Amino acid sequence: MCDDLTCMVKLYKNLVNSVAGTLQDIFLKNKQADKALEKLFKLHPQWGSRDRRFVAEAVYDIVRHYRLYSELAESKNNFWFITAVWLVIKYGEIPDWQ
Repeated sequence: MCDDLTCMVKLYKNLVNSVAGTLQDIFLKNKQADKALEKLFKLHPQWGSRDRRFVAEAVYDIVRHYRLYSELAESKNNFWFITAVWLVIKYGEIPDWQ
């Protein structure tokens, strides 16, 4: 269950929240995924390539399989739940955050 990205990424709350926020921009504000990610990365120039890679992969994967993840999350507009479903499928668990 451990591919290249899964083994080397430590999940940070701000990155996961950024994924959910970017999904909200895409689906509720009708922004294009690449433009939403470009804006996000400009807001966070301190992120390294692994951080940007994690966020971009998560956003594009969730956008690609939105119907599946939203159905599993039992919500079409709760993007944190949808992101949590993606985390469980990808990493097997959700981090124990407050």
